[in-house]
Amino acid sequence: MLLCLEHAWEVDQPNRVTDFPPKLLKEWKQSQLDDFDGLGHQGWALTPDMVDEALRSSSTTMNFNNSTVSLGGAGGNAPGAGGGGGGAIGQNARGGIGGPGGGVRYEGIPFPEKRDPETSESNSRQCVHDLVKSAFPADYRLPSDLAPGAGGGGGGAVGPDAVGGNGGGGGEQVLAMIDLSEFHSDGPVYMEVPVGKGGVSNTFPWEHGRDGENSSIKVIAADGRILRTITAAGGTGARANFEFPEGSREVSVDDIKNGLTVPVLITAEFVQEKNGLLYVLGGNWSIWAAPQLPVAVQSALTCVVSFGQAIPNCILMFFIVVEDPSGQEVIRMPFAATNEYMRPVANVMRGFELQFHADVAGVWNVRVLSGRFELARLPLEVRMLEAKA
Repeated sequence: MLLCLEHAWEVDQPNRVTDFPPKLLKEWKQSQLDDFDGLGHQGWALTPDMVDEALRSSSTTMNFNNSTVSLGGAGGNAPGAGGGGGGAIGQNARGGIGGPGGGVRYEGIPFPEKRDPETSESNSRQCVHDLVKSAFPADYRLPSDLAPGAGGGGGGAVGPDAVGGNGGGGGEQVLAMIDLSEFHSDGPVYMEVPVGKGGVSNTFPWEHGRDGENSSIKVIAADGRILRTITAAGGTGARANFEFPEGSREVSVDDIKNGLTVPVLITAEFVQEKNGLLYVLGGNWSIWAAPQLPVAVQSALTCVVSFGQAIPNCILMFFIVVEDPSGQEVIRMPFAATNEYMRPVANVMRGFELQFHADVAGVWNVRVLSGRFELARLPLEVRMLEAKA
């Protein structure tokens, strides 16, 4: 059955399948044809070429044989460049956003002015950029063939409403001009150049890439005093991404007033839901002991959303968020819960596979968020195993 593109898009929405049964569509089409006949067959006859074009537009089949398809975004190709957004395949899918490039900053003694020969105007900013270009040309590569300080690519995504991850941000470039005579009164000095590690890409679904570390130059006196530090900030990690399905929303103030809560958030070795009941094996662990770091933390996780008297027939979106001991978000995993009809008790269970990399020991937090509300929090400790004597 042929429909115009606008109506076809409306009918094909996943959450409207029951709203447009074939019988109703046939009745609409027959009514349209009757109107067409009543007007004396005004319009245009469909040619074979028009039919072929309509079929190609409505459904496209792609076959890949003996090929590798990479949906991940490409890393930045110039010093301090942002990474590319990840690709996505699926109905209503879209690619991620590219990461921002790193800034260029100058510090130190006043830079010698460079005057435009035609206007005689000072253009010291241009001097800085000229130095950057001479130090790191756009095609400069490390021995690993990577651009220094460039952001990583966003992760790929597959499925309905899938969204590719956002690309990572590029690191900062800093130029400094220092007069070493300012340190003469401090005696002999030396320099340390700690180079930060690059950001780590995500491994698990919904996991963010980690931020790149700062790099610096430290001028140090013989007695250990740090006389001056020049720091270039690392770039932001690539981010997992998500787009709300049509018709969904986050929790509102009215939902909270009507009794919506998340009364259960529990870890376990194994969870099974059967006939509305929850079967848990090895539940409520709180310590993950690791022989070394980083370590992959993997666990079953169950969440119960109690709707109270919240509005029925609405799709509410929630996020499982994992934060490291410093409060940095490392995972943002979306899930939906629906109260299909008004009832005295509406408790909806959701099960997940919780997976993330822990690179530091300490207390990590698993949170359930929606809108501006934290609905549940579960602290978990990542602990190093003590070495046996």
